[in-house]
Amino acid sequence: EEFHHGRVSPFTLGKLRDALGRPTSAMVNILLCHHHPLRHPEHEIDEMKDGQSLLDLLSEPGMGDWLVVHGHMHHPRLAYAQGGSGTPVVLSAGSLCATLPARLNGRAANQFYIVTFPLDDIQQYGLVGQIEAWDWTFGKGMSRSTVRSGVAWGAGFGHRRNAAQVAGDIARVVTRKDQEFIKWAELLEALPYLKYTLLVDLQQVAARLEGRGLKVSPANWSE
Repeated sequence: EEFHHGRVSPFTLGKLRDALGRPTSAMVNILLCHHHPLRHPEHEIDEMKDGQSLLDLLSEPGMGDWLVVHGHMHHPRLAYAQGGSGTPVVLSAGSLCATLPARLNGRAANQFYIVTFPLDDIQQYGLVGQIEAWDWTFGKGMSRSTVRSGVAWGAGFGHRRNAAQVAGDIARVVTRKDQEFIKWAELLEALPYLKYTLLVDLQQVAARLEGRGLKVSPANWSE
């Protein structure tokens, strides 16, 4: 039934297009909804009916840059919507206090988030940001999340440069430093945009660096 997956109607899409088509100087646009407009490939759960139409609308020229935040899945996940380089960032927010279903064992935790939008960097890169994500663990309380939780503490989003270009930038910094190893903090000083790169994209960069003979360790990109 509809309450299992949600729906956005053609009428609603039309009203949104009328409202969002007006000129605005907003640097950050956020859409909140309960159901997930973007399908999670890991789960056989229907996404919002016509959810892709909603994401396509937000991707149209002149609509601005968008972060879409949804719940329902209880599966923390950070991704870009399907389409070109201007598609919305989609944050699937984990539940703060729900009893998580068995299907999420080992890949989700109860979480809360603080999302930071650096306005100066947004003027340079477009809509970018970072997330402080916190997990609740029985007997321990709240602690910084890890990559095993779905959305890790310090996760970045919004900078979508090609993995080969990013790997080339990093290789040049490492070569210029002429050191046996370089810390993540040093890389961020040289290449600030890295902190706004999705973890899945950084993993692609790591593979490119391995191909250049450069070893990446640790895998969580935090040190």
